[in-house]
Amino acid sequence: MRLVILAGAVVLAPLPAAAALDLWVCEPAERLVCEAGTGCTAASPQIAQVQIMPVTGSIEFCIAEQCYQGVLQLEKEGWPDYREMGTATVEALPLPRAYTPGEPWFAAFDETRRRFTLSLLGLQSQDTTWFDCRPWTE
Repeated sequence: MRLVILAGAVVLAPLPAAAALDLWVCEPAERLVCEAGTGCTAASPQIAQVQIMPVTGSIEFCIAEQCYQGVLQLEKEGWPDYREMGTATVEALPLPRAYTPGEPWFAAFDETRRRFTLSLLGLQSQDTTWFDCRPWTE
């Protein structure tokens, strides 16, 4: 029995290290706010930092005092460019007891260029922030 438990521990041991290797920390580089009829203007970033895990599909960020956590689905869009574009669904923390759909976000990640894009899509507007990213281990 002890041998089975030890074997299970050895198999599961690399998982936290693999999860840590998936973590990317992204700092804002620029932000563009576009309104229907008035065009686009540069703006100061509202998001100070985004943490993403592209492989496991996790995203976390804060806007002022309100923090969000959600699911990053990079495989959803972007064919044939696998894992470059997709959606992000986030909810405000603390999580409510009942699910309420969050804002419609669009996400794109270019691992080679280390660039992450997050856009909030409104009926008459789009708020896009580009982030420079680095693996958490750097």
